[in-house]
Amino acid sequence: MIIRKQQEASFKQMDSGRWIPREDSKVMGDLSRIRRDVKNWAKVIAIKDMSKIQQLGISDKDDLMKALAHVVILEDGELPQGLSTHKSSSILLNALLAHDIFAKFFHSPFFFLQRDFGYNSENFSAANELSDLYRMLQESNQEDAHLWRSKTLRLLLPLSRLGNHDEERVMRSWTESRIAEVSSQAASRFAAGPARHFMAVDAGDRTNYRTKLESIYQEAATISVNLWTRRTFMKCTTLEEMRSPIFDPDSPHLVAHSIIHPDDHEGRLKGQPISVIVHPLLEVLGTDEAKDYDQARVWATAEVWFAVENQM
Repeated sequence: MIIRKQQEASFKQMDSGRWIPREDSKVMGDLSRIRRDVKNWAKVIAIKDMSKIQQLGISDKDDLMKALAHVVILEDGELPQGLSTHKSSSILLNALLAHDIFAKFFHSPFFFLQRDFGYNSENFSAANELSDLYRMLQESNQEDAHLWRSKTLRLLLPLSRLGNHDEERVMRSWTESRIAEVSSQAASRFAAGPARHFMAVDAGDRTNYRTKLESIYQEAATISVNLWTRRTFMKCTTLEEMRSPIFDPDSPHLVAHSIIHPDDHEGRLKGQPISVIVHPLLEVLGTDEAKDYDQARVWATAEVWFAVENQM
């Protein structure tokens, strides 16, 4: 019930009776709040003893390393040096959670039509069909493709305003329910997945930590859908797209994790090979007039970690 009320509040906050895009500063504020909530959640929940990871069975450890490979550049299938201290677990849990949220909600505008977020399931849901069609349309006519995506989502999520037809209210309610259901499902799968090995949760705190986790997923999904209704295009860049990233303190796309203390290592950070993408990069391309899709600006910087002597 609490999560549902929060979702309704988020939708109401973003609605204005007309399709008026939010200012970039407000969007960046929303995304910063998600980043902060993810980081705080991971910090509270994370185990303090990394030796527990080495004690995992072969199957559990293999599954965990496969998951970590999405956010960490592994060295011979193992974590790189410098990620064995008591603070490492919260960084890695943060990275896994941020990746899961952004890969699910900010890569595809039709994620809420997904039948299942199973890791190995082959499902031919409306989400997959529409995503494939969207990609084909972009290759044919980029501007029209983004207009089609925006219009489709606006039809699925009509603005909440006086004078709405009953059918519009029903459509909006259905879409909100789908977003809530898919968000809850994604949170549950994350909590039960390989990332659970980084979580230290007492039985008495289990309900609280799950409620907060679901709340984070719900808010991220709600923000994402509202952003996808715009005619601009979002580009989410993860470790997979970055390949072998190198840190540049002057880059507008990158920010070093606070644990590195950039001011204490001035002049030593440029050119350092990045080991962990703690938070993906999110850029927006184009305008709300469906123009200039070759121009990008950053909505959320990629937060990265790499080994620097005496940083932990």
